[in-house]
Amino acid sequence: MLQRLFMRKNLLLVAIALTLSLVLAEIALRIAAPDLVRSEIPLLFMTHAQFRDDFGAIRFAPHQMARSAMIYGHELETDTRFQTNDMGFVDYRDYLPPAKTGARYVFVGDSYAAGLDGERPWIPALRDRFGIQAYALGMGGTGVLGFERMLQSISRQLSFTDVVFVAITDDLYRPLWRPLVRGNGVWLCPGNMSDQACEERWSPVVHLMRYDSTSAELIGQAREIRAEIARKQGALRTWLQNSYVLQLARIVVGNQLRQAGRRAALDESLEALARIRRAHPAGRIRFVHVPDRHETARGKYDIDLAPLLAGTGIDYLPVLGTCPWSMQRYLPNDNHPNSAGYEALAQCVAGMLGLERSSTDR
Repeated sequence: MLQRLFMRKNLLLVAIALTLSLVLAEIALRIAAPDLVRSEIPLLFMTHAQFRDDFGAIRFAPHQMARSAMIYGHELETDTRFQTNDMGFVDYRDYLPPAKTGARYVFVGDSYAAGLDGERPWIPALRDRFGIQAYALGMGGTGVLGFERMLQSISRQLSFTDVVFVAITDDLYRPLWRPLVRGNGVWLCPGNMSDQACEERWSPVVHLMRYDSTSAELIGQAREIRAEIARKQGALRTWLQNSYVLQLARIVVGNQLRQAGRRAALDESLEALARIRRAHPAGRIRFVHVPDRHETARGKYDIDLAPLLAGTGIDYLPVLGTCPWSMQRYLPNDNHPNSAGYEALAQCVAGMLGLERSSTDR
């Protein structure tokens, strides 16, 4: 009897000590890393969903006036109106009929290349500033595998002499995907996953909105979406998601579990770059490596890409260490550059490509 009471007492002491440790760890993490957990997830709103063409390239519908907005908490982080051209890219100029002579650049990339978070798309502005012939093929959410499909698709209609990838590290790990529209939600589904499985497993990445929605209406729509998410997942899961200790554990364990998959994805992206090089043997290809917010804070890239591209015939051009760059180049809460960041990126790319010399020589 005494032994049983003693064991219960010890178990109680252990439970109290463990609980106290977790509470102290939670408090310490909230002080040391306040951005580790966001109580309200950011929500992306757009007026138009992307579509996948016959080559698997992602585009918008042509000749649309569109709008994109990002909401963090109860405030608009970004709210941008943009135009799509005849080929469904973010540009205020049509690309057809294409130019036939002189240097012709295609800029291929993800949302960093599209530049919807700034005041205006930076690649078309760069083209107009230096009077070059350039096509801006930036499309949010795409990675290197998507860049390959994009080049395969547009090569039927456009001729070009130079390929300039504008990419972040994550682009090397992104799979091919297709957009799935259900109601006001847009899912980005892996190519080998059924629509039903995608809808059940993932949450919408984009939420559709009206072009003329007011800021108050968008914030109200975001509130309703978050309420629906909380209702579906329940109070316990919501509480667990807001735990800093569990979020840190999830990051550590998740990083370990992802390593093998990330290596395979990286190899696949490097093979895609090699195929692109073979498909365009006469053109010059450059890979502009833009740091994301976290790499900028650390002052180094997550991956040393230079030796992996050495000898491939693709010029590696890192922004970090080459051009002035800082945390002030990003939006307050989001991973994307602000207007000043895109202007700095435009100046950096212009220097890398020697556009100043080219415009002076003309």
